[in-house]
Amino acid sequence: MPDAAALEELHAVIAQYNEIRPKVQGEQTLRIAIWLGVYGVLAGTLLWLLYSEGQMQVLAWAGPLACLAAIGIWHQAQRPSRHFQQQLRDWMLPRIFGFVKDVQYSFSGVPKFMKTMPRDAFLPRGQETYQDILTGRIDDLSFTLLETVITEGFGSSKKTLFAGVIFHFLRKIRFPGLLLASRKPNAFVRFFRDMFPNSLTLIESGHTGVDETHEFRSDNRAAATPIVQRELVKALDYLARVWPDDVVRIAFADEHCYLLVPSRKNFFELPDISIDLDYRQHVEPMIRDLVTLLATARLVGRIGTTDAQTAF
Repeated sequence: MPDAAALEELHAVIAQYNEIRPKVQGEQTLRIAIWLGVYGVLAGTLLWLLYSEGQMQVLAWAGPLACLAAIGIWHQAQRPSRHFQQQLRDWMLPRIFGFVKDVQYSFSGVPKFMKTMPRDAFLPRGQETYQDILTGRIDDLSFTLLETVITEGFGSSKKTLFAGVIFHFLRKIRFPGLLLASRKPNAFVRFFRDMFPNSLTLIESGHTGVDETHEFRSDNRAAATPIVQRELVKALDYLARVWPDDVVRIAFADEHCYLLVPSRKNFFELPDISIDLDYRQHVEPMIRDLVTLLATARLVGRIGTTDAQTAF
């Protein structure tokens, strides 16, 4: 957690934001009122003329179009405020997480590790939305954290395949090959997958609860089996209680570790422009979430090491 000096700086940053916020909100309210007011007069006049001229067919589609245009104008009027909030996040989040060495934050982009992370047997494919990216170092743990949402389908049939954080770091110990602890697929998916076998072998953990939610596969069965049946199942059983929103996934590929932590909330979301920023309510939960993620990464990083038994 941040030390006293970091907390003092944080409170100063929050006070500065709260001093600027009312002006930005006032400008937004005035801008929306003027834009929608002018548009309302023009659109209302046009619709009244169509009605007075008996142009009912034209009026039937002009009315809905006018409503859609009003929604578009309302969103456009909010753009400067949204830009201000994003600038604030770009400036504030590195300070919120100032206790992390070499901390860097960005709102968009694709981290390099996404190109090497196992996919088909580990992370589902679909429409991917990448959000906040945070990189840094705590002691000897260098990490990259990516918030992402993966969905499939459209409209009412849209389904979320994964929502949460992808956490990448390097482990001290190298796993000789690839080991995946992924969500257990349904019987239909397993049937078609088994028709086209690959180099990954299925490993039973022997833990009834974990085997109901996870599937373990590796291209090095001899090295993977003792890890799966000892520390990995214990870690997943524990992490299911820490992160209960969905299944935690873990992949080891040589020294690389990919940790997928499910979460329904946005880890780095600041409140609406109409609300003062409060350390206890808005900032401290962000810090605690990151500390918990770092502790989770340290726990997973010890799997397969000589001191792993003391971790569980």
